[in-house]
Amino acid sequence: MFELFQELDRFNLDDYREFSDINADFAKLIAFFSDSVSDKRQSIRPIGDGMFELVNGGTGRLALLTTDREKAQESE
Repeated sequence: MFELFQELDRFNLDDYREFSDINADFAKLIAFFSDSVSDKRQSIRPIGDGMFELVNGGTGRLALLTTDREKAQESE
């Protein structure tokens, strides 16, 4: 275990690039999630401004989803 922490001085935050297009990444995540729930006859529908709803075959909303961190934290 001791050996794991021997090279921490080489860590530099500048070595990591910032996310350039986070909206494209969110779109991929939503598409993946939508594909995965379709097996259960559920779907993801956009309802505006980074908000989505998970619905069950038209019988009703199961969950509200957002890609906006501030909106997500407001609802906790």
